[in-house]
Amino acid sequence: METKVTRQTWLAILATGMITFLGMMLQTGLTIALPSLMQIFRVDADMSQLINSLYDMMVTILIIMSPFLVKRFKTPVLFFSSIVLFLIGIAISALTTSFGILLFGRLVQGIAVGITIPLMFNIILTKVPRQKMGMMIGVGTLMITLGPAVGSFYGSLVLQLANWPFLFWIVGGLVLVSLLMGMRTITPLQATQKVQLDWLGLLEVILVFGGYTFGFSFLSSQTISPVLIWGSLGLALIFTMAFIYHCNHSDEPLLRLTMFKQADFRRLLVAFFISQIVAVAIEFILSMYLQSAAEFSAVATSLVIFPGALLAAVVSPFGGILLDRHGAKRVLYTGSALYTVGLILFVVTDNLMGAIMATLFYMAVMLGLGIVTGDLQTSGLGTLDGSDRTDGNALFNAAQQFAGTIGLTLIGTIFTAFQAGKKGLAFVAGTRQGSLWSFVFLTVLTLIADYGLWLTFRHSQQNTSK
Repeated sequence: METKVTRQTWLAILATGMITFLGMMLQTGLTIALPSLMQIFRVDADMSQLINSLYDMMVTILIIMSPFLVKRFKTPVLFFSSIVLFLIGIAISALTTSFGILLFGRLVQGIAVGITIPLMFNIILTKVPRQKMGMMIGVGTLMITLGPAVGSFYGSLVLQLANWPFLFWIVGGLVLVSLLMGMRTITPLQATQKVQLDWLGLLEVILVFGGYTFGFSFLSSQTISPVLIWGSLGLALIFTMAFIYHCNHSDEPLLRLTMFKQADFRRLLVAFFISQIVAVAIEFILSMYLQSAAEFSAVATSLVIFPGALLAAVVSPFGGILLDRHGAKRVLYTGSALYTVGLILFVVTDNLMGAIMATLFYMAVMLGLGIVTGDLQTSGLGTLDGSDRTDGNALFNAAQQFAGTIGLTLIGTIFTAFQAGKKGLAFVAGTRQGSLWSFVFLTVLTLIADYGLWLTFRHSQQNTSK
């Protein structure tokens, strides 16, 4: 039995992973550029965030479609299509003077990255020996988490030395490196099947994520009617239930949901989703607290955040190696304990927190998240049979992508509740209260995830003893 990962497989994973990395790096870089883009295109904060939220929406929709795409099209076709679409989307966004066209370009880029994220993990699940699965899923997670870690510096550096279109042009040049790596290394994973696209399921998915994206993006808006916002979220919830019913009663659904019958899979997916909410939300909380309450500059804030973000990215493959050697229980308990304790420290020292404490606590949280993120996905997919793994992989990838939108919206709403209508010292006090209760909220979510892990391993131990 083959126990090594071949050079060809490594390059195929890196080729698809690089598109994923560049997409994440560009997204974070554009977040840094939002104040400039608001002035250039004359849009407010609510509209400007659509640059990333619409991109997230499209990535998630394509991830949900990935089981169909993998069956219907050869792997090289999907890879080269993603390259072409990414380059087209980059050109559209970089050349436009219209905000609407900029958003359209971001949607095209979202299609490309939405193809490559599940494609990368499907290559890992298909080509990598089981003994190396944890490590290589950690490598895949590294490609995703390294993007945001680098993106803040990338965005700041490009905006200081050039102007915003170069955020796109530089990424476009790096896409060609991915093309060179993948030209001869990406081969078909399986024979294609003449499956039919579940058009009704696709329409329901578009309405679900379109409704959630609009509702969550403008949840704290002062200009859009609350009836429209909550109506959008309500319709999204209705279509979510309709999609679940449709998938459970269709012969060829867009996404099979049979894996939800397994309690361990459900718990691990929820724990993974919560971990991704924490990963995105805590960076936002620290940025708000350090700049608005502690009066740090943007550069000083990035220096507090960067070590932890880099640590999480680098440790991901090692978390997989530990999983392969020691099993899931010990590794997931260790990682979960680290980021749970880190969040508790943020809660108990909130009003006393300085740069050193914030850096160390954030590093503890991100070290724990770096260990568990890929391992939760590996463990969750390990509960499934081979026929369900493609659909299970799509669910984990979609959860990772959509967790960012949910996390930022919920934390942003908490801050708005404490900051609204306040100025000066009152605004600073509101920011401190907002950060405290945001950390409390994340800690409660984390404890829920920890309880789910405890139930999972207790269930596994009971089955083993029988």
